Amino acid sequence: PAAAKGGPDASPAVLAGSAMLTTVPGRSAHPQFLEKLKHPSAQSIVNEVRDFVGQFPADLTRPQAARRIHSFLSDVTPRLLRTNAFTDEPAEDPTEAAMEGLEKFVVLKLYKLLFRHAPVDVREDEHAEQCIRKAADAPLPSELSGDSRALFQAASAQLQKVDEYRAPKDKSVCMLNAYRIVEGIVVEDAYRKGGTQADETGVLHRLLAALVAKACPQNCFSNFAFTAAFRHPSRTSHEERRCFRQFSATLSSLTGPSAGQKSAEAHPADADVGRTPWLVDAGVTFHFEGTSDVGALKVGEVEELLDEHHRMTRALRELAGLSAT
Repeated sequence: PAAAKGGPDASPAVLAGSAMLTTVPGRSAHPQFLEKLKHPSAQSIVNEVRDFVGQFPADLTRPQAARRIHSFLSDVTPRLLRTNAFTDEPAEDPTEAAMEGLEKFVVLKLYKLLFRHAPVDVREDEHAEQCIRKAADAPLPSELSGDSRALFQAASAQLQKVDEYRAPKDKSVCMLNAYRIVEGIVVEDAYRKGGTQADETGVLHRLLAALVAKACPQNCFSNFAFTAAFRHPSRTSHEERRCFRQFSATLSSLTGPSAGQKSAEAHPADADVGRTPWLVDAGVTFHFEGTSDVGALKVGEVEELLDEHHRMTRALRELAGLSAT
C-alpha cells in the first residue's frame, strides 16, 4: 500500500522512501481493461490472443518466451488502441492502459508455462532459500539507525509480497517499493555522514543483501528472473531496470556462483562455448559440464540434465537445418 507523504521536516529516508511508494495497479485498472475487451470492436484482438495463448510452445527458454510475448504485444497493442473500445472512452494514457492490461492478460493466461516451469528454476529457488536463511542470522548493517529500522521493516514487508502476485508489473511494484525505501535509507546515511557516491554504493549493497536475507521472499530466484524477463521493454523504466539489476546482483552475492559459473571456472574453454549467444538463447547452460560423477547427481538434477540434453539436441538440429521432430 502507498504510504503517506512526509511533511516539510521529513528526513531524506522518508522523502525518498515512503513518499515514493506506489500501489499494485491491477486491483482497479485491470477490471476496466477487461471490460473494454468485451466490446464487440475488440473481438478480433481477443481471438488473436486466444490463438496466441493456445498455440504457445511449452518448451521455450525464458528469453525465447519473453521475446515471443513482447513481439506479440508490440504488434497487437496499436491495433487494439484503434478499436472503438479504446477510442470511444480514451483513458488518461491509452497506450499505457492497453499495453499494461494486455501484458497482464497474456502473461496470466500463460503463467503456468512461464513461472517456475523449468527444473532449473525449482533447483535455484531451493538453493537460494538455503543460502538466504543462513545469511539471515547475520546482524543488521550498522547504517540502520533506530528510525531507519522501521523503514527497513517496511521494505522487507514489500519484498515479501512479490510472490503474492503473478503479473510482471505487479511483482515489479513490490520490488521497486522495497528498493526505493532502501535507497532512501542510503540517502539519509550519506546525508548524516557526508559520504561519497562510492560510500553510498557500498551501503546500498550491504542493505539490499540484509533486506533479501530478512525478507526471504518465497521463490526468490524465479520471481526476480521472471519479473525482469517478462516486463515489456517499452514499459520498463530506467529505475525498474536498475532495481532488477541490483536485486539480481544481491541474490548472486548471497547464493555464490551458480553451477554454470563453477563449471566455467573449472573449464574455461567450455565457458567460451557456453557464452555463445545462440546457445544461451536456446537455454543451453552447461550446468553439468564439470560433473564427472553421475552417481552424485540428485533426482531433480537428473531431470534438469535430461532437459538440457533435449535443448542441446534441438539447437544442433536447428543449426544443421534439420526438422526439430
